[in-house]
Amino acid sequence: MSEVIELKKETAEETTGQTYIDLVQGLYSVQDLPGRAFAEKVLQNIKKLEIALKPVNDAFQPTKEFEVFAQKVQNEAQGDPEKTKLLEETEPGLVAERTAQVEAGQAHLEAPMTVKLYNIPKNSLPANITARQLRSLELILY
Repeated sequence: MSEVIELKKETAEETTGQTYIDLVQGLYSVQDLPGRAFAEKVLQNIKKLEIALKPVNDAFQPTKEFEVFAQKVQNEAQGDPEKTKLLEETEPGLVAERTAQVEAGQAHLEAPMTVKLYNIPKNSLPANITARQLRSLELILY
């Protein structure tokens, strides 16, 4: 007996980037659960969200120069806040640039966005789904 796959029902709710990041994390957490129809909708939604969230992810990506500096700080300061502050003072422009980048990324997270996603019917949910997993998918359940 084959499962009926109903990919026609979609939702496009305006919400924040952070809500969609939370949703894609929820989808990642259930991607190994059984059920072909369920798995196909999970996969389709992950693909759509990864594409839609790429600008948000890119906004947080540090420059190579900052990555080198961050590694230096980590190696030399070894978690000591005072040493970290002293090292950061040696590169104020780089630290300010990264701070501005993180703030811009945060703005992306808070900005409204709409992604057209496939709804997942509750009757297609695997029997072993947990309450935590179920809650993470509420936006696309019907």
